[in-house]
Amino acid sequence: MPTLADNSDTADFSINIANGTLSVSVLQAPAFSFAKTRFSADQDSTQPLTIQVDDNSGSGLGWHATIVVTNAPTDFQPSNFTVLNAHAPTATIGSATGVTATMPANDLGGEQTILSASAGNGDGVYNQDIDLRVSTPPGLSTGLHSGGLITVTVYSSPA
Repeated sequence: MPTLADNSDTADFSINIANGTLSVSVLQAPAFSFAKTRFSADQDSTQPLTIQVDDNSGSGLGWHATIVVTNAPTDFQPSNFTVLNAHAPTATIGSATGVTATMPANDLGGEQTILSASAGNGDGVYNQDIDLRVSTPPGLSTGLHSGGLITVTVYSSPA
C-alpha cells in the first residue's frame, strides 16, 4: 500500500535558452607599402586579409559575409581595391560542408559577398584568407596615406 504524504508543494520553473550569436572578425588586416621611383607608373600591391565568421546561433538559416572599402585612404578611391583571390574557408569548429568562398566580380567600392553558408550549414567557426589588391592612382605623392577602412559584415541569411 502506498504511503500517503502529509504535505506536498510545487514550484514553477522555466528554462531560458538564449539565442547564440553570429559574428565576424578581422584576424589579419592588410598593410600596403610601395616604393616610388621616377620610372614608376601605376603599381599594384597584394596583401593578405583574414576574416573569421563565428556562428553559434543555432538558427540553421545560413549566412553570408561581405566586404567593402567604406573609407579609402587619402588620394585613393574604393575602386582602387579588389579581391585577387578569395581562398576556400577553413573550419576551425564545425564542418565546411555548405560553406563556400565567393570571388567578387567587382571592385570593393560596393559591398561584395566573399563567404557564405547555405541554409542548414555554417554552424561553427570559419576562417578565410583573402588576397586584397590595391592599385595606386597616377601621380600619387610619397608619404603615408592613412584613413583607410575596410568593413566586413555578416548577415543571417544565405547569399
